[in-house]
Amino acid sequence: MKILLNRQIDRDFVGGIYLTALGDLPALERIEPVDYEGPLLVPLQIGSVPLSMQVRTGQCVSRGDLLARAADYCLYAPRPARIAGTQQVRTEGIRPCEALVLDPLPDCQRFDQTDPAGPADAPEGAAEGVFPAQASHPAVWRQIEEAGIVSIETAEGLGQRLRHLEQREEIRTVIANATPLEPMLNAPLALLHQWNEQVFAGLAILKTWLAAQDAILAYPHDFALDTRPAHIWQVRCVPVSEKYPQGRAGSVLRTLEKMKQLPQRQRRKRSAVVFSIQLLRQVERAVLAGQKPLERVVTVCGDGVAHPGHFLAPLGLPVGVLLRQAGIHPDTQCVVEDSSLTGSAIDPDAAVVGPCTEALIAIRRARQDPCQPCIRCGWCIDDCPAQIDPVRLLHWAQTGQYQRARRGGVHACIECGICSYICPSRLRIMEHIQMIKRKLREGQRSDA
Repeated sequence: MKILLNRQIDRDFVGGIYLTALGDLPALERIEPVDYEGPLLVPLQIGSVPLSMQVRTGQCVSRGDLLARAADYCLYAPRPARIAGTQQVRTEGIRPCEALVLDPLPDCQRFDQTDPAGPADAPEGAAEGVFPAQASHPAVWRQIEEAGIVSIETAEGLGQRLRHLEQREEIRTVIANATPLEPMLNAPLALLHQWNEQVFAGLAILKTWLAAQDAILAYPHDFALDTRPAHIWQVRCVPVSEKYPQGRAGSVLRTLEKMKQLPQRQRRKRSAVVFSIQLLRQVERAVLAGQKPLERVVTVCGDGVAHPGHFLAPLGLPVGVLLRQAGIHPDTQCVVEDSSLTGSAIDPDAAVVGPCTEALIAIRRARQDPCQPCIRCGWCIDDCPAQIDPVRLLHWAQTGQYQRARRGGVHACIECGICSYICPSRLRIMEHIQMIKRKLREGQRSDA
């Protein structure tokens, strides 16, 4: 199959923010495990951070054994396997990185597939949704740090992010984000439908350890949510009716402020923090069940697949396996990771499921409009919900003026993609804004 990549297509693939042309929505009632017996290719890099191998070629590992690590990241074996060496993998726009090749073991040689560490004892009172002071014991805190949980929005290790939050001013509100970035990408709602108590418990854990005063779940107003577990875990459930754009942390904060659920001063003081649903479930599993994040729930959707759905996939699974399980059509022109407006087109024959993989969109009709010079129409400025100047940020990105972009408000961008969508010159403004943020994060890490 010949797949179009970023350099060949325009980011607005089908024309329309509401994505009505991209087929059926994935059903919330099914999260299907992927039955795959071939080799896994587990990337030895998260974001721009390379990981150091902790195993050797030929070694047999059990499920949950440490494969690689860096200062703030840990990577574990998603299943029993034999280390067959390394191989390069890549996605469009990202330099190739090394991946560990994990060959399946014959049935007669398989290890016990349970986590070798065994389930952790839940802190006293956890069943009732109450975390006493001893729950923040350093040993349990290390359990969070070493679990290998990664934030999808920043590719930052959760332990590192929590340390940053502790070092800044007081956190008053923790927020669970169950609002899909786009209607097609409803994996947060599928996770909430299947494992709502685990999500609430994960939020309660972070609320306790960050000494926050309030916990909020933001979810679409038309979603039938069972709120009984939320009361047990002392989480406020707030239905939101905002149309796209939604889904990003900044957009959720802005919506809750407009609804008077958050004082406006909280956002200015950075005293509220947003976590994804998948991350919160991983926190609950790590702390209360002793399980490491060895799998991802990945949405596969778009008009390029016959059976859109949510799939429980092990890390390192070739993306092509997921697409075939969803029934990819032979005339599919493009596969996009993350969002149809702001995501990246990938080569499914070279890409694998990683710690930040959330969604794959298969598209049959990809536009190929070339970019033109900016005509200074100002549409991106007029329609920007964050009230910043996107085209100026584009110029600073193209000229490498990242600190100037920081002062110019790049972090206020909620990454909705409207600027790229409405631009008559088809400029990839959103792609460059994301690049600025990535460069600024890399600069902060190098300074640290």
